[in-house]
Amino acid sequence: MGVQLRVVLDQLVRVVDPDQAAASKALTAGLVATAPSGCGVDAIVPAGAEVDIPGVGEVRRLGLARRELAGSWHLGLRPVSAAGSSTRRL
Repeated sequence: MGVQLRVVLDQLVRVVDPDQAAASKALTAGLVATAPSGCGVDAIVPAGAEVDIPGVGEVRRLGLARRELAGSWHLGLRPVSAAGSSTRRL
């Protein structure tokens, strides 16, 4: 496969802002629906999250829960996914 878009879906486990969670799901579904040929959409989620968005390819579950994940990003740390690769936030 050519290009992979990775979307961070950190509001799926414990929703803090329902509007933000709905927007994240809608944006991801829109990316899946409009992705050009050869481009896939993957998800990066905190520990315990389930992704129920049709068309999302690989789901990378990080070893931290949502709250701890947000704190690590605030400090500039990059958590390691369950697959062993680190995730870089742009």
